[in-house]
Amino acid sequence: MANEQNQDLRNYVILYIDVNSKVLSFSGIGRFGDYERERNRINRSGNTVLFSRPGLTDQQYSSIHDDVLSIHSMIYVPEVQTKLNSLVSKINGD
Repeated sequence: MANEQNQDLRNYVILYIDVNSKVLSFSGIGRFGDYERERNRINRSGNTVLFSRPGLTDQQYSSIHDDVLSIHSMIYVPEVQTKLNSLVSKINGD
C-alpha cells in the first residue's frame, strides 16, 4: 500500500490566473515534478494561484483531467469560477 501511495505523488495540479493573458492556466497535472518549486515559480511570476493540490491519486487525476482541459485558457469570469468550484469539489470528493 505504501508503495502505491508513493506512486500517486507524481500527480498534482496547480490552477492559476496568468498575469499576462488573464486566462486560467494549469501546471503539473499528471506530471512528475517538484510541486513546491513549481508553485513558487508561478507565484514569483505574479500569477494568482486559485487552487493547488499535490498527491492526487490516479483515480482523482483521471476524473478531473478533462475538466481541467475544458477550463484551460478561459478568460477568468464568474462562469469560470463556477466551473472551478465544481472541479475543486470533485478533487476533494465533496
